[in-house]
Amino acid sequence: MELIISAEDHNLACSVLQGRFFVSDPQRLVAMIPDADEEDSLLWSRYYELDDANWRMIVDSFTISFDTAGLEGRDITVTLSRLHSLSKAPYLIHSGYELLLLLNGQKKLARMSDAYPPMKFLYEDAFERHVASGALHREEVIEPFDKPARQWLGHRTVYYTSHRGH
Repeated sequence: MELIISAEDHNLACSVLQGRFFVSDPQRLVAMIPDADEEDSLLWSRYYELDDANWRMIVDSFTISFDTAGLEGRDITVTLSRLHSLSKAPYLIHSGYELLLLLNGQKKLARMSDAYPPMKFLYEDAFERHVASGALHREEVIEPFDKPARQWLGHRTVYYTSHRGH
C-alpha cells in the first residue's frame, strides 16, 4: 500500500512538504495512529491528523524522507493518507493548491463546493484573509435542497478570483 505523509500549511491552505512510502503490513502502521479504527485498517476512508510524537514515530519506523527543519514557526498540521491517484500525475494537480496558485497569479478562479452544513470548507479562513486584504474577490452561491438529505440542507459554492494581472 502506498501512503503519503504531508505537512499542511494552514496559511497557504496546501501541503508544503510530503513524503511517500510503501507499507506491506498495514496493521503495523494502524497501530501507530491513535484515532484509526479497525474497520479502516487499510486507511481507505480518510486522512489522519498526527501529533508530533506520532508522525515522528511513523517517519522513523518506515524510514521516510520528511525533513521539517525549514517549517519552524509555521502553522502546520501533519496528515497521513493513502496516496490518491491524482498524486501520481507527472505534473502539479491544482486540487489542494488553489490559494497558492491564486496568490501567485497562476490561477484566476477557484471553486469550492460541498453540501452544507457546515457552512465552511477546510482552510476557508485562509482564503478569507486574502479577501479581506483585497488580494482575492469572493462570491458565494447557496442552493437549499427541496428536502434535506441526511444532515445536509443544501449545496454551497464559493468562488474566488485573483486580482493579480488585472
